[in-house]
Amino acid sequence: MSFQKPQETVLRETKRIAIGEVVMLLLMLAVYAALGRFALPVVLGGVIGAAYAVFNFFMLGMTVQKAMGLREENEALATMQLRSSYNMRMIGMLVVAIIAFALPFVDGLACIIPMVFPRLTILVLQLTGKIKDE
Repeated sequence: MSFQKPQETVLRETKRIAIGEVVMLLLMLAVYAALGRFALPVVLGGVIGAAYAVFNFFMLGMTVQKAMGLREENEALATMQLRSSYNMRMIGMLVVAIIAFALPFVDGLACIIPMVFPRLTILVLQLTGKIKDE
């Protein structure tokens, strides 16, 4: 497997997702604090979940980038690579969640919640017109 340099679009969109993750993580922590549940395990869980969510999005971008290059040569191979990447990233998400729930010093729920923040970030970007077709 050869290393492929991320395209500017992959880096730009990953940065947007990372910013959205940080903002929503801070909001989530504020909600935990308002409920009187704020503690170090919540922070650790949130940071772990947010970090995996950003990594997951970056890997999605890299897979799409690679698949678009392969599509010219072999569309079936490109499709297979996209499916394989999806499966591996979902398994990774499951492993991160299991580890978070297994570790006594990490709040598992606080780890899972940030994994939906990329979808919410994309929704906000669409509603505000920040995502444009290129």
